[in-house]
Amino acid sequence: MPRAPTTPAPSNSSVSILAPQDISTKVIADVLAVWQRQAGTHDIPSRDQVLPKPMAPHMRHISLIRWIAEEDDYEARFIGDAHVQAYGESSPPGHRMKAVIAERPEFGNMLRSSYDMTRMRRAPLIIRGFIGNEFPDARFVWFETVYLPLRGSGEDVEFVLNAAVYQPKDGAWPT
Repeated sequence: MPRAPTTPAPSNSSVSILAPQDISTKVIADVLAVWQRQAGTHDIPSRDQVLPKPMAPHMRHISLIRWIAEEDDYEARFIGDAHVQAYGESSPPGHRMKAVIAERPEFGNMLRSSYDMTRMRRAPLIIRGFIGNEFPDARFVWFETVYLPLRGSGEDVEFVLNAAVYQPKDGAWPT
């Protein structure tokens, strides 16, 4: 596989919230389109309407997180390979957001905020960003991601589906 061009990290990180028409990657546009088609008469689709078959072509870019209301916490259900490459590790099924925050507070709180915003707004959250030199251990320099709320068996948001595309810092993922 050829190496992607090397992109140096910018001096400072930056992120922007995007409108759907500003999405630049096919994967994120396709995932959002599946979510929109499957919503049907509801404002948001259920987990069973989008996973696994409709999202099958994009599963490596997808992570699924479950909201546990009675514990005010989230748990990992599935972490796609693209996320594992980008972060160098995976969260096993059942891994809780409170544990992520305890291990890596800045990252965990930022992720939790994205999940909360998606769940409470019941709407997609699309973000694009650059990872700067203040994160020297980051494995990627650019990302585009979408967070999508999903119903469980009722009308409440029970899951957040996250799809992301990352650009590796040095043109290829470490082995």
